[in-house]
Amino acid sequence: FEIVSLYVQASGDVIVQGIPLNYPNPFDPGTGSTTIGYTLSKPGNITLRIFDLAGNTILKNDYTSDQAGGRAGYNEITWNGKSTGGNYVGNGIYIYLIVANGAVVQNGKGKITVFKQ
Repeated sequence: FEIVSLYVQASGDVIVQGIPLNYPNPFDPGTGSTTIGYTLSKPGNITLRIFDLAGNTILKNDYTSDQAGGRAGYNEITWNGKSTGGNYVGNGIYIYLIVANGAVVQNGKGKITVFKQ
């Protein structure tokens, strides 16, 4: 007996297959980084956005379909815990969104916990 996942999609949609995960979680930006891993159904121009719980954009990075982050299949993106301005973020929970063509990708969100020791 085997369970197999089936993904049905429209021809133009990019989806994240399964659930994106990041590790380690929680992480301490002073001593390391966290890696977000996800599998895309097809290549696409991807934007990774990280927000604080108040909805403020902390980081926005773009990845084209021909580079890691936007390729079909498994991708990994590393975040060092710094904002776009180069400052380390504070302790707390942050939300990441994987966006393709201006829309959040199906299954393309998760939480990161920052805990500085």
